[in-house]
Amino acid sequence: MRETFFATVILVAMLCPNALACTGVAISRDGHVVVGGNEDWQRWDSYVWAVPKTDEVFGAVYFGYEIRGEFGPRPRYWFEFQGINEHGLYFDTFGAPTLADPNWSGKPPAPDHVEILLMQRCTTVAEAIELLGTYNLAVCSGHNEFMFRSNMQFFLVDRTGAMAVVGGGETVNMTGETSVVTNFRPTAPSLGGWPCWRYDLASSVLEADATVSMDRVAQILSEVQFPCARGYSSCTRYSVIADLTEGRIRLYYGGDFERFAPLDLAELCAIGFERTPIEDLLEADPAS
Repeated sequence: MRETFFATVILVAMLCPNALACTGVAISRDGHVVVGGNEDWQRWDSYVWAVPKTDEVFGAVYFGYEIRGEFGPRPRYWFEFQGINEHGLYFDTFGAPTLADPNWSGKPPAPDHVEILLMQRCTTVAEAIELLGTYNLAVCSGHNEFMFRSNMQFFLVDRTGAMAVVGGGETVNMTGETSVVTNFRPTAPSLGGWPCWRYDLASSVLEADATVSMDRVAQILSEVQFPCARGYSSCTRYSVIADLTEGRIRLYYGGDFERFAPLDLAELCAIGFERTPIEDLLEADPAS
């Protein structure tokens, strides 16, 4: 147990090195849902891409990196840190000191890129929770990902306003109008990542003003970012904000919340989008 705990701490630190610095925020009011997240990591080369819908699967937009050994000895592969599908289902992934699901061993191995499967098949948070609970997430396409998966939690939000955190065999359904997720386990904060100033600050800002808008979520994410200019090894490399009701997306880069690249969810899910550096989108067509 002692070795497991310390392995957990090391793996979480690897996923989000600077004080576990990743933040998600969601607001749902009057039938309107906006969600966003800061991706705080050590590399700048983040990407966005989209896979178009077909008769068999839903279209979706993804944001992430090519993994080069950061999560273990597996050969290089693309990992979807966040995604949004055509039905307005959103996921984000967080390193956190969760625990392995004791029921994993009795389930079939997860397919490679289970996050993509979630986007292809699910329309709601409830469906996503059911799908994730189907598999042994510790084994993906023959790769042993026990340490990675047992220290990861999903933040799920859909167009109806449903919100949940799923990790280590536990599901926490959030029933209020707002949610904040950082890098601690909601049911067991003492395992690590808590207290969290980002969680406290974002929660207090939302209590004061939970206007459901992309601008408001951008303001909150700006306040809880780790500025790269301060020399953090892991800092706010990019941020995603999505209006799930209207199907609009904003991409911010490098913690600069003064400009963004606008994306249309329905268009991207219809025709697809070649994997492109997020930085290039800001240079090509910045908005304000």
